[in-house]
Amino acid sequence: MKHFGLIQIATALLVFSVFSGSVQAWSWDWLSLYPPEIEAFTSFDGASRRFMDAGDSVDSLDYQWDVGLDISQQGYILDPGIVRFKFDLRPYYLWSKYDSVNTTEKITGNNLSYMFRVDMLQGTPGPFWYSVDAARGTNINSGSLGSRYESEFENQSATVYWKNPAFPTHLSFQDRSLFQKVLQTRNNVSSAYIRRDERVKTVTLKGHSSKTTLFAEHLVLDDRVPGRDLDYELDRINLGHNLPWGSNSNLRSRFDYYDRKGFNANRRINLIESATIQHARNISSFSNYSLTSISQNYETIAHDASFNISHMLYNNLATRGYLWGSSQTSDPQDVKRWRGGLSTQYTKNFFGAAFTAGLGYSYQVTDRDTREDIIEVINEPNTVPLNGAVVLNRRFVITSTIIVTSADGSVVYTEGIDYVVFDLPEDLTQVQAIPGEQIAVGDTILVSYQAIALPSQEYSTTNTNYNLGLNLGWLRFKHSYTDMDEKLISGQGDSFLNPRRDVRTKLEFRWDISRFEVLLSADRNYTRYDTYEATAFTYREQVNWATSGNTRWNLSAVQSITESTTLNTDMYSVELSVDWQPRYNLLIRPKLGMWRRYYEGEALSTGKRDDEFITAGVWLRWFYRKVTFNMNYVHNQRMTDTYRADAVPSETNEDLIFFNLIRKF
Repeated sequence: MKHFGLIQIATALLVFSVFSGSVQAWSWDWLSLYPPEIEAFTSFDGASRRFMDAGDSVDSLDYQWDVGLDISQQGYILDPGIVRFKFDLRPYYLWSKYDSVNTTEKITGNNLSYMFRVDMLQGTPGPFWYSVDAARGTNINSGSLGSRYESEFENQSATVYWKNPAFPTHLSFQDRSLFQKVLQTRNNVSSAYIRRDERVKTVTLKGHSSKTTLFAEHLVLDDRVPGRDLDYELDRINLGHNLPWGSNSNLRSRFDYYDRKGFNANRRINLIESATIQHARNISSFSNYSLTSISQNYETIAHDASFNISHMLYNNLATRGYLWGSSQTSDPQDVKRWRGGLSTQYTKNFFGAAFTAGLGYSYQVTDRDTREDIIEVINEPNTVPLNGAVVLNRRFVITSTIIVTSADGSVVYTEGIDYVVFDLPEDLTQVQAIPGEQIAVGDTILVSYQAIALPSQEYSTTNTNYNLGLNLGWLRFKHSYTDMDEKLISGQGDSFLNPRRDVRTKLEFRWDISRFEVLLSADRNYTRYDTYEATAFTYREQVNWATSGNTRWNLSAVQSITESTTLNTDMYSVELSVDWQPRYNLLIRPKLGMWRRYYEGEALSTGKRDDEFITAGVWLRWFYRKVTFNMNYVHNQRMTDTYRADAVPSETNEDLIFFNLIRKF
């Protein structure tokens, strides 16, 4: 057995900790061992479920036991500052069972993992200190039907640290490997496959000072799964610098380099320069510039620059003006954007109340110039439906290029006599057969045409927003409005324009009376996105009542109503829980909750749906000296009615229980 020597060590440590009459550390002239830390644990996780539909029921049972140890040993040689070490060992075993109508399987497994770390010369006056780590873990699960799961990981690393107080730096090497293999048996037929078999080697350099940070890494991944080639090499560098000067002013610089060769090869370079300047006591500015280059299939270069200036008047009125522009160049398209805006925020405190009001406006222009070729569609087959309307698959069709023929290509139909062409929303195109002519319902027609892959466009975006707020402590009111409108200046494709409006209003009451805490709130959210509209109302009631020093009742109720163009929803929920602590080392929290959600609208195939959910459970935590016990039990019941003519309401019942017991030595 690979780990027999480690198990012998663990057994010796356990026997010593249990039968030793004292807890004094082992100590010799050159070696000192702290008292070992040993923790025994057992846990259970189980679920019982029953699903009933149309009078039929399906039962299943699923549970798992875990039993194991955590053993930790620390010590040092000569002095903790010269050589310090730590050893962790964690063996555990599991038993599980899954039982359903079609399958019954018992699974047993064992897991053994350990970690060993040594730190050398950390407390000595020399310029360097060193660290070595080693870790390994194995996991094997076997099922009664012949299935098997194997997992193994290894990790070794070594690091040298430079104690330079001005720029502490460390260089490390790490070697990791992971192997996962699964053997599945179904209907007496076994199939084995390897999920992962890879090895990763990494060299990393890290350093920092009060103003500069450095990170450099070289990584090599070797994918050892037969028939799969995911090998790659990665080089990464991050360099940052912060230069403060004056009062509240600084210059920040950052350089990022990322180069990956092999699988999913790509290269990225990013350069950022930003400056914050305090021009006067009430005037400051922020400037930022970034350059980004990405090479993956094709190269993309982007420039981004912005300037913000802020003014504070009497600590009440904050005004901010800003300009922003960006330019992105790539093989498929070039995109240029610029935006300017102004925003103000007013705050006033009076007689214990706080009033806020804000207003903002921005204007943006986007110019997209595409270089993609025209798409040629040859003989796209379509079956003529009852209404004679055929919608073509591609968007941005050049209608003058449409040619419609019969299925065998022998007949070329004539526009205006056999069919007509319409433009539809979302930049789609419809070919409409004219009744009584050559194209009949049920015929297959072939349509050839040209389409634009991505049209060039120039459009404007305006954004207007305002907000109001009032805070009296016991009463809080907030209202905000945002409207984004987009208009096409030139080009094709209205579907890329997405005007949006969001309006939110919230009113909240709070009372703290002796041992009572009461919260009542009403929230309205309105959203309009292109042709989609939705309004949501949410009402909340929450009461917390401390009846004594060790009992607290919590009651909450929520109603949410949503109305949209395609679906309406009405949801109610109530939850009651109690935090009861009869003793300092015992906490019990029972909970009862229920909710109902009702759907209605054209988004559902049956037009409506009804869901009811009831949950009840208890959570318990108890500890005594070195023993800790946690337990959680939950019962869930869910009833669903889809209002299908061929179905009856379905019901699901499940019982979930989890507990773990930990004993420290």
